[in-house]
Amino acid sequence: MSDAREVFSLRRSGKFEEAFTLASALYEAVPEEIWNIRALGWSIHDCLKIATKAGDTERAKTLLDKLLNLPIGRGEDDAMLRETREYWAQRLEPTANGESIDHVVATAASNSKNGKHIEALTALQAMLADSPKSKSIQSTLAWSIYRALKDARSNDNRGAGSLDQMVLQYQQLDSVEKPSLLHSLILREVAQIESYRNRFIHFFKWWNPAYLRLEDFSRYEPEGTDKSFDSLVENVIRATYKAAKESQDKAEIRWAQEFVGKYLDRFPNQEWFGYYYGKLLVWSGDPLKAREHILPILRRKQSEFWAWDCLASTYGPEQNDLRLALLARALLCRTQDASFLINVRQSLAELLIERGMLQEAAVEIHEVIRQRESKGWKLGEQLIGWQREAWMLESQRSSSNVDLYRTLAATADDIVNEGLPEIEGVVARHIAAKPGEKPRTIISVRLKDRLQDLRVARGRFPVLAQLDVGTPVSVRVDDSERGLDIVSLTRRDGEKWDIVPSAFGIVAAQNLNKGVTTVALTNSESILYHHDAFPGIEDVAAGQCLLVKFTHGKEPGYKHSLTWSLVLKEPAQRFWTDFDGVVTLLPDKAFGFVGSAYIAPEIVSSLSLKSGEQVRVRAVVVFNPKRNEDGLRAVRVERI
Repeated sequence: MSDAREVFSLRRSGKFEEAFTLASALYEAVPEEIWNIRALGWSIHDCLKIATKAGDTERAKTLLDKLLNLPIGRGEDDAMLRETREYWAQRLEPTANGESIDHVVATAASNSKNGKHIEALTALQAMLADSPKSKSIQSTLAWSIYRALKDARSNDNRGAGSLDQMVLQYQQLDSVEKPSLLHSLILREVAQIESYRNRFIHFFKWWNPAYLRLEDFSRYEPEGTDKSFDSLVENVIRATYKAAKESQDKAEIRWAQEFVGKYLDRFPNQEWFGYYYGKLLVWSGDPLKAREHILPILRRKQSEFWAWDCLASTYGPEQNDLRLALLARALLCRTQDASFLINVRQSLAELLIERGMLQEAAVEIHEVIRQRESKGWKLGEQLIGWQREAWMLESQRSSSNVDLYRTLAATADDIVNEGLPEIEGVVARHIAAKPGEKPRTIISVRLKDRLQDLRVARGRFPVLAQLDVGTPVSVRVDDSERGLDIVSLTRRDGEKWDIVPSAFGIVAAQNLNKGVTTVALTNSESILYHHDAFPGIEDVAAGQCLLVKFTHGKEPGYKHSLTWSLVLKEPAQRFWTDFDGVVTLLPDKAFGFVGSAYIAPEIVSSLSLKSGEQVRVRAVVVFNPKRNEDGLRAVRVERI
């Protein structure tokens, strides 16, 4: 005979209708059995979920009546079933117009999705007043607030309702899951509301950064599009900086600085974030730490005005000479839009006025005013006050301060380079730009008694465009967390490739057909010199000693040949061997041997050698790739 256990088994199998039918029959047969009551109660719960999802309000009402009339026990074991009954009673309870709460919620959700935000929010807020703890109402209201915020921000749709009121309403919802997709989406919208900027940090502290999810650090890719946007955290860092910029609350600024600093390294490609953090450190009262932070960035970003401006902000009024130099250096940087520099110019003008350099200050002020007027921006009290000064009225707009910038720039460069060692180097090679990339140059420098190649974007140091490969240069190098980085580069006096050590070699072979000369080195290695790149080397006889320079390539054993010159006096420490022997030519072969020393075909043919002849040989040890071993190779053969 069937019992309640079979009902629960059917439920676990997803056979809810069969479970409900069996539970109804068991309850009708023995209504006082507690397990029959429980089986029917939970089966009704399953069927209610199906009915409400399908929009079958009539069946939902019938099922709710059954559930309300079920004599559920008062003990602790039945507490969850009683709570479930209360949930359904509240959810399906008729409103004043006779509709269920569930129906009104569904209608409001539909209105929200269709852009009828005021209707949706009004209905849900009225329902929440009657049922303040309803999770379904709170959830639907939260999603409706998100859609209304998004619509208002994206389309400037002020009919969507008051942004402030919607944000406040969301903050009052205590049943929203946190962390969750919805909670993160709300933060994304609030972070991009310009009118909410001065309250954003307060809101974000309430939102709680501890609720950031792993996916909030990844780029955002909306469904149905092939586009991607900055991650939520990137948007929040940007909004936090902007809010702190307008804040007068030191504690709030310090909180913003700690948040940005915590996640700064997660986004190395966001160049401005380093600037934000530096500024936040200054505003929070820690200019020395700000300077330590911004200097390595500036050494890599010397062409970016904002890096110089940020460093300038780390110096106080007692160091205005340094601030003046750094601001002037910032104005030598190129920008996509001249209006980016208006704050730098205005700060520089302020310092120039303090020094009585009124004509120079006027140049900056005129340019700031011109840029602001062209953008339709307000001038502000300081600019308006300057405009009324007699020295401004008498000044000329056409003059320029570029010469002043260049004069002051040397001091700014000294600040950046202070404490960095000056190292000798040479231009190793220029690398042509690939599509989408910048042209680069390899600089070889001597570090710890060995050569090391450093790559630098050619545009960082315009002088590189005028320097040939091998030209001596002097560089300053910053050994930062990101590795060695060239901070400054100037040409120096010296011979080409002067830092590359010379090595003795001996011409081992000449291949005129291929246009290549092989030079054997002291350690059984060799290097190739191509005749088109090194004219004259093809005339050097085999066995001749040379002084050569080369650098090692990325691949093991590969070398870049640089220079060669004849050696008139053989080195005291020889790396070859001289001996006498008998020629042995192999049948039907163009080459031969003297002992174990290989004699190349070109030597055999040039001397018309024959087997059995007595000769004197000079041989070097070279690597034989075919046998994968070292062997002797004759570089000079003379008859005795």
